[in-house]
Amino acid sequence: MMGMVGLLILGCVPAPVATKVPDEAASIMRVAVAKLQGAKGYRFTVTLRYYWQMEGKEQIWSFQGEGGVEGGRFRSVLRGPADTLYEVEISDHLVKARDARGELPNPSTTFGGPGFGAAPYTVVSYVRNFGDATSMGLLEGTETHRVGFRPRLAAVAALDADHGRDMQRVTQVKGEAWVDKAQGNLRREEVEVEFVSRAGNTERAVITIDFYNFIP
Repeated sequence: MMGMVGLLILGCVPAPVATKVPDEAASIMRVAVAKLQGAKGYRFTVTLRYYWQMEGKEQIWSFQGEGGVEGGRFRSVLRGPADTLYEVEISDHLVKARDARGELPNPSTTFGGPGFGAAPYTVVSYVRNFGDATSMGLLEGTETHRVGFRPRLAAVAALDADHGRDMQRVTQVKGEAWVDKAQGNLRREEVEVEFVSRAGNTERAVITIDFYNFIP
């Protein structure tokens, strides 16, 4: 009889509730993105390697540039081979842009780099709309988190009609973010973007953006 009571009592004990451990990588990214979006301004430098096809052979073009955000206005300049120039200023979805030939009529918010999905404005939107995130530990010899991530491309496509159109050509984006451990600021974003060119070739761009001079 006592044995039966003991079994009944044990049967009434609730099962242990699993405690969900916060995802460290996602938490690091959320803090970094919040600080990026909340900043009054910041500066950045850009390096870009563009891998494209010509007559069946892969070509590699290298670009350098800089830019920043101030008062809600985004600006970037990218310079490459053969006097190639991509310069853009975006404020409240109003876009001004020019290339080596001069000012462009009716430029899009995706202008600013070669190929599709590789302009600095779009690249920053990848980290702002991160999805999966994976901790890669600390950068060797520093107090900087390394986090691998993939953006939510549907969220990037939803930014505006220009991104909706261009994201149809982007097949894959994978990235890595460097985040300062002490302050939580984003220090670097590097992404590899694969896309289908207008000629139907699979091409890619590797873009590195280094952030600095944050104004809280």
